Amino acid sequence: MKSTSLLLGLSLSLSACTQAPTRPAHDAPAAPSLPGATLYECTGGTAPERIEARYDAANETVTVLFDGSTYLLPRMPSGSGERYSNGSMTWWAKGNEALWQMDENLLLRDCQQMSPAE
Repeated sequence: MKSTSLLLGLSLSLSACTQAPTRPAHDAPAAPSLPGATLYECTGGTAPERIEARYDAANETVTVLFDGSTYLLPRMPSGSGERYSNGSMTWWAKGNEALWQMDENLLLRDCQQMSPAE
């Protein structure tokens, strides 16, 4: 009985010495999956999310990578900033900020362009 108590106490003591969990991959340095894309960090959900946008000025399109899906959106007329939409998904950017919406539902807001070292 004493040896069982001793082993239990020793194992509890050693478990307190384990390493702290590593930071999630979300906090890893920013590196876009799409070549030449710009990475943004946005709010709007339960936690900040990242979204990528690759602008093609020659074709007036943007390719957006979000939640494992890729969207190719043509440029649309806009009174302010750059608006791209396929009629359902819309990427609207102005300066270093952007937003992402589906139909009339705002999915991500306050998207801030990230530097490669963030």
